[in-house]
Amino acid sequence: MNIRDIEDTVSDKDANLTRKLLLLDRHLNTNNLSKCRDIIRDTNLDDLRASLYSLVGPASIKNKDLILNFLDGKLDSVYINKYTTLLEYLLTDVPSNNDDLAKQFVQISRKCKFVPNKRELLNVYRTLNREYPEKYPIVESLYNLLITKSVRSINGIINVTLVLPGDAFSCEYKCAFCPTQPNMPKSYLSNEDAVQRAMLVNWDPVKQVFVRLDDLRSLGHQLDKIEFRILGGTFSCFDREVTTDFIHRAIYAANIYGTSSQNPPRDILPLVDEINLNSSSKIHIAGIGIETRPDRITPDELIYLRSLGVTRIEMGVQSVHDKVLYINKRGHRVRDTIRGIQLAKNYGFKVETHIMCDLPGSDKEMDMETYRQVLSVLDGNPDLMPDYLKDYPCLDVKYTEIRAWRQSGKWQPYSDQNDGRDLVDVLVYRQSITPPWVRVNRIQRDFRPATENMDLGYDNKNIKSNLGDIVTREAINRGIHCQCIRCMEVKDQTFNPEDIVYEKLSYVDSTGTEYFIQAVVYKTTGQKHKLLLGYIRLRLTPTTSTNPLPELNGNTALIRELHVYGRVKCVNGNNAIVKSKSAQHLGIGKRLITMAENVAIQNGYTKIAVISAIGVRDYYARLGYELDGTYMTKYISPPTTYICLYAILLFLVVIYGMWRLLI
Repeated sequence: MNIRDIEDTVSDKDANLTRKLLLLDRHLNTNNLSKCRDIIRDTNLDDLRASLYSLVGPASIKNKDLILNFLDGKLDSVYINKYTTLLEYLLTDVPSNNDDLAKQFVQISRKCKFVPNKRELLNVYRTLNREYPEKYPIVESLYNLLITKSVRSINGIINVTLVLPGDAFSCEYKCAFCPTQPNMPKSYLSNEDAVQRAMLVNWDPVKQVFVRLDDLRSLGHQLDKIEFRILGGTFSCFDREVTTDFIHRAIYAANIYGTSSQNPPRDILPLVDEINLNSSSKIHIAGIGIETRPDRITPDELIYLRSLGVTRIEMGVQSVHDKVLYINKRGHRVRDTIRGIQLAKNYGFKVETHIMCDLPGSDKEMDMETYRQVLSVLDGNPDLMPDYLKDYPCLDVKYTEIRAWRQSGKWQPYSDQNDGRDLVDVLVYRQSITPPWVRVNRIQRDFRPATENMDLGYDNKNIKSNLGDIVTREAINRGIHCQCIRCMEVKDQTFNPEDIVYEKLSYVDSTGTEYFIQAVVYKTTGQKHKLLLGYIRLRLTPTTSTNPLPELNGNTALIRELHVYGRVKCVNGNNAIVKSKSAQHLGIGKRLITMAENVAIQNGYTKIAVISAIGVRDYYARLGYELDGTYMTKYISPPTTYICLYAILLFLVVIYGMWRLLI
């Protein structure tokens, strides 16, 4: 039995215990004790033992004795001894890369008669280093090789996904393509990873944060700056008491994580107090993102989101054709999308849009037109330009209305034809026109393909789970190299700081002017000719006195985002967070802010407002910004030197004029 085959929810106690036992069985098979400890958190071990004894039938649990030994605490000492031997071996002959590490794992596994797990080895490494730092010193190159899924922290901020509870009122709309699995938040399935983590803790946001941070830490990631991504249904459709409590408790969880052995170490404080505390917490919240609809974006909703610390809004645009939106029962029109994007940007939010190609009622040409309207700098619609984008090809998923449409022939997706080449063509075209100020976060939803044994997924043999890789390879074969932010990010590539150049790109969108100021290094070799080290988004809009938020009124420019790349690394046994030599520590952020301020001054603005995340307000405070409402603001003016020169020039002009009159 596979854990993903279980569709029962945690409301059934027996099903939840069975789910946990299956997970224990799987992770003990790979010697991953850290993951097993996460699974049994807040679980009655006697209930687990009783459930284990009661399981009968084929393919239930393979390693019952191993699970019992784990529950009785008999495995820890055995595995620590084996991992200590492995660590000593690696410290005497430090591998230079992942291939060398894999070879040494094979050698030591033969010697010690067990298959090592990187995650568990790293945890043992940390423990031994704390207790015997001289004998087991932190070797940075080895430590980095032991980080599992290192891409999650390579850009300096770690994404932490939280899922709102399954609720009949998670979304009031009836989109034909949206799955509505019972007891799940709308649009999500019970076999998705983030949903499964939430289900194991009964949707509790504090426990979701703890489990995820424990998981990331055990993988080797250093926890400093995180970004919450709140998923599940439509955020704006939930009762505000629910969403306020959810984010309030998530912020509280970040503030108390790792501060005490007590659980919890203190009572929760009012929301405003928890927000203010985060700047001085060990875990800094560098952003909060939510999912909603364009037609739910109103000034009142945006003011509410700011009160929660939200900085990013994801919205389902889906198509720029009203006919397609109508057929799929979206309940909004393109004009609602344009208005929603404009409002969100004018309040400083980062905007991430979802585009669904291959929807019922659309075709290849219409979808290419959608991407042209959304992304093309030359002939697109500037009022539809996003900051971030997700490609979500429409999928035939269980619990959707379009599944019946496809079975009846009412919907005939073009991805079914030509081995899916038409869909690849559309996505390659998108790559070819994506401007450098847009980041494409994902190609395809995180649904899994349906199988004979598990129909809780999508049904289309031409759409592979690695569609993004397929599209990228095809684009490269055609000589197309995507210029989006994600494709240009420096990641772990090396560069010479003396080669950094700063560029100002500008474009008009949503009745405003955007400046995308970037720090880059140009490479002379390889397909990736540019390395993006950091950027800032500055928005200039007409002066207004009618904004409901007084801090945004007047001659105010907006900084909507500042991001500088670079990993945070651990280099000593006390797990102190020490910055690595990366783009984050070269003064790039301050330089970008100064450039943005100068652009605002040159355009006649006297004030800048930053939609700062709650955990990084102190950074802006050190640069002269002050908390004003929910934004960090600063009054700006031309440098004193320029004012003096202007005054001298004006004086000389007056003297010259008087002299001419006298003669």
